[in-house]
Amino acid sequence: MAGAGRDHLAVLLDFDGTLAEIADRPDDVRLDPRLRALLERLGHTPRVLVGIISGRALDDIRRHVGLEHILYAGNHGLELAGPGWTLAHDAAVEARGLVAACCDRLSLRLRDVRGVLVENKGLSASVHFRLVPRKSVTTLRRIVLEELERVPPGRLVAREGKMVLEILPAVDWDKGRAARRLLEHALGDGWEARCSVVYVGDDSTDEDAFVALAENGITIRVAPYPQPTAARYQVRNVEEVGRLLEAIAGWMTDPT
Repeated sequence: MAGAGRDHLAVLLDFDGTLAEIADRPDDVRLDPRLRALLERLGHTPRVLVGIISGRALDDIRRHVGLEHILYAGNHGLELAGPGWTLAHDAAVEARGLVAACCDRLSLRLRDVRGVLVENKGLSASVHFRLVPRKSVTTLRRIVLEELERVPPGRLVAREGKMVLEILPAVDWDKGRAARRLLEHALGDGWEARCSVVYVGDDSTDEDAFVALAENGITIRVAPYPQPTAARYQVRNVEEVGRLLEAIAGWMTDPT
């Protein structure tokens, strides 16, 4: 698993759609206890780092995973944390008020759209439309873009995910940069020469990480069928991610 001269392994994973099945509402998502146990086992293995990199807010993803000794990146990497430390992107913190005001206006304008959920995540926001009737989705997208036009130019942007529109600070940052910063903070400068990486994700936002980590290890897209991706490999579903974690845990803890 590790390359020449590399004595550490980082296992970095998205959450929704990768470690846990996507649900109609974000609060309904549950992490299988078996997968949590695997993450805990890996997290306590010498020279192994486990990190969860999610679009959820930092406190939210910590609550869903429930492990204190691993690394986390919330809000698509705008906030990072590990045992005893937290970091947040300064420009994203400065945009918090704009995100909150945008959420307030969207909640008001979309109040009559059945099934919509406007989620203020502090440093970013999500407009979930998984439960929205298909005929209303075009209107929803138009309203979101109109509200972003009311924000001072160059401050907030929209990005589409799986049945969600993400509202993000317009900063030069993504999951790839976040993953590298997370490992730099955990291992120090020059971590690339000492650490191989396995990165697993299922969404378009994970493509940035696949590109950023291409030379450091193995990148894997979770998708039920083959699709264009920068990842080197694909698995079909959360169950196969679990099998991968079982295999890695076996390799890293086998004394032979």
